[in-house]
Amino acid sequence: MKRLHVTTVVTTSLGFLAALLAASADARAAYLIFVAAFAYVIEALMMRKADEFSVRLGSLGAFVAFGVAPSMIVLNVLLAVHPALLVLPLLYLLAAAISITRYDLSRRLTGLPAAVNGFVIPALLIADFFTATIVAGWLILSSALMALELGLRSRKGRSEYVVKEPAEEKKDAPDGFVPLSQW
Repeated sequence: MKRLHVTTVVTTSLGFLAALLAASADARAAYLIFVAAFAYVIEALMMRKADEFSVRLGSLGAFVAFGVAPSMIVLNVLLAVHPALLVLPLLYLLAAAISITRYDLSRRLTGLPAAVNGFVIPALLIADFFTATIVAGWLILSSALMALELGLRSRKGRSEYVVKEPAEEKKDAPDGFVPLSQW
């Protein structure tokens, strides 16, 4: 049997409970996502030597806590303004799925991590900056930052792609960049 990390269970459970509270427009959902974000940071540190099962389960927990739950929180606010705004939480949810899946496959950050929203969306609610305009703007911005490949720096402080001199350019790399693995 595979080993199940306590932090994975905590992150997933808090995300699920936050989604339930958000469905009933309970602001305590924001606090649960905040706590889930801290649990996820601990989980990420522990997962460096985890087996594949634990890593995949951790990603599913991250999707629940930082994809589903934040989408549910903002859903009520945006639906009160106009039903067509339902597309924004859906866009955010899909971008979170793309971000988490892309990281799972490549093990490198290419865009804004979904867990960052574990801090931002609840902070907007707690700080009372949770207006439909601010939420809609953040959802559009964060969805784009999660879904696009930006070449962000990893925790080790180095980017996966570095600028190369034109003379060293390879045909299979993006213009002016080469993966560090090809050095």
